[in-house]
Amino acid sequence: ALGARAVGLGRAAFLAADECPDEGLVRLVECIALELRLITSAVGKYHADQLAAEDLWPASI
Repeated sequence: ALGARAVGLGRAAFLAADECPDEGLVRLVECIALELRLITSAVGKYHADQLAAEDLWPASI
């Protein structure tokens, strides 16, 4: 089931590697890590391991 949920990352990885074979995947991972830090901070937490179910909301839009 994880594969079905993370399928969007595969496309991003292919695009990153195609754009810059030497550093594309490294930059992609750095961007994902930054995004996680920003989201974690936006809900008032300091570390991703502090996130709880009540910090998330359903994607019903």
